[in-house]
Amino acid sequence: MKILLALLFSATSLVSQAQSLNTILDKIEVKMVAPGTISTGGFEYGTTVSPDGQWLSFTKGISGFNRNTILLSEKKNGQWQAPQIASFSGEWNDVNPYFSKDGKGLYFVSNRPSNDPGLKKRNWWYVERKGNNHWGKPKLVQGKVNGVHDMIYPTITSQGNAYFCTYDLPGGKGRLDLYQSKLVNGKYQPPVALKNLNTKYSDADPDMSPNGRFFAFTSTRPGGLGHYDLYICTIDKKGNIGKPIHLGAKINSRGMDSDPIFSPDGRKLYFSSNRITPRKKHPKKFTSYRALEQYLQSAENGLMNIYVADISPLLDYLNQE
Repeated sequence: MKILLALLFSATSLVSQAQSLNTILDKIEVKMVAPGTISTGGFEYGTTVSPDGQWLSFTKGISGFNRNTILLSEKKNGQWQAPQIASFSGEWNDVNPYFSKDGKGLYFVSNRPSNDPGLKKRNWWYVERKGNNHWGKPKLVQGKVNGVHDMIYPTITSQGNAYFCTYDLPGGKGRLDLYQSKLVNGKYQPPVALKNLNTKYSDADPDMSPNGRFFAFTSTRPGGLGHYDLYICTIDKKGNIGKPIHLGAKINSRGMDSDPIFSPDGRKLYFSSNRITPRKKHPKKFTSYRALEQYLQSAENGLMNIYVADISPLLDYLNQE
């Protein structure tokens, strides 16, 4: 009898926890970042915010994901200003900008020449910040983090360790898989697959919160809404990454939801999405070419845009578990 009561209590507790989690996720608000300035009728994705919160960098796709340029926007009077092309970008296919934790530089991925025949075309680079939109000469990140694999969406932790995804390395299970490369004595070590997170589906775009307590990524695994969906995991004191938690139908959509990046304080999550929202703005019928053209040039046209969600209630809830 005691065992049965214990099992019933445990089952009831799990249901209650799931309901609480769903309630929290349902209340989280998602906002498009600076409509008309950052998020436009174009193709914007892959965001990073400087540690002081004054600069935002992102990728502008000229033809979808095929050719990309890195842009920078400064915050003045609480508003993001018109973006400028980063002085080191504009010629090559440059993607995935990521501010260093000290704010002194920017990491990014590029197909620019590396002068190393042993490397793939997409490699990880670092450029030192000289002030505002003034930058030094990009340098290839040293160590085993670059190699026979394409670098895709690398991010860096407060300890300097790198996380990224690729499809070219051993230890993977699916199309895209997650990897870690530790920084030891200033050099990146051979990448190791995150076997507890990787699946036979695509698992991509990793980022760790500044305090090292949470890990976000996107995946096409079953249980989502039909495309890439965003997930978050807790990280214990030993550094073990827990089971993925789907971020619900408010943060995720039926479209592609990707590129999760924690804000400098770790309380907000920036991400990219090609969701078509809000529905009430969609014309039921186009009666003129001008109306059609205006809609196609709007931020709600279904191309990638940049969004942000304050996930503080979720993080506080997970910290209590």
